Amino acid sequence: VAALSHEQLLKLWELVRDWNMYARNSALSHALVQELLKVDVPLAVPGTAKSVLDPLAVYSERHFQRVDRLIKDSFLLDHAIACMDNGLVE
Repeated sequence: VAALSHEQLLKLWELVRDWNMYARNSALSHALVQELLKVDVPLAVPGTAKSVLDPLAVYSERHFQRVDRLIKDSFLLDHAIACMDNGLVE
């Protein structure tokens, strides 16, 4: 990522924004965001922050909420299985 030109970095930010719209690509997108933030923050070009970072933040929040729900559901499932294993549910 460090070897990319400014134009290539901007294009990569746009691709990351687009990939982040879908749950199946969100892990890759967030890994790339982490690497991109080490090299470049897209604030130099006017309007870039609004067009790239705002949608990225909105979709990231949705993904975090989805993961949080999955974790909570898994605790409920773990509890139900533990109760069944202990003979509490017949």
